[in-house]
Amino acid sequence: MSQLRDKLLKFTQMRYETLPLLFEIMRVDDTLNIGEPVSRVLKCHLLSEALLDKLLQFVLEPNGDAVLAAQLSYSKKLDIASRCVLVEGYELLPDYVIGSLRKLNRIRNRLAHELGASVTREEVLDLFMGLDHPMPDPNNADVSMLVYHYTAFLFGNMLPKFETVDEEN
Repeated sequence: MSQLRDKLLKFTQMRYETLPLLFEIMRVDDTLNIGEPVSRVLKCHLLSEALLDKLLQFVLEPNGDAVLAAQLSYSKKLDIASRCVLVEGYELLPDYVIGSLRKLNRIRNRLAHELGASVTREEVLDLFMGLDHPMPDPNNADVSMLVYHYTAFLFGNMLPKFETVDEEN
């Protein structure tokens, strides 16, 4: 059990090391403008790929760098991550996170390859399916705000926080 505990605590360490990147991506300008939805999706996708890289380097140690040097596509990284375990019976990423990341990648690819493409409210709401989150009211939040919230919740689901608990004697 201590092997799993050590790996879970490493997740927390990676979470704190990566928080500045999350804050940079989530930063709002001085006019409190959340940003354009397409830009938000692209930033969220970039963050998720950076997190995927960190997780793959960690779980594939000591060969993580060698695997990532192969310039894998986002989709291939997801395929590998979906099959990785921390220890037997404990997945690197839960299925619902992998599914959400696959949806995010499809949206990102469409935005990158279709001139004038936009993000719909339904697409963004679908990203939240299965994630443990207090989603903003989908009827009152605009698409940019939904993507903004999704980015934070995705971060938390990819790098959950674990703490040691001192047992009383």
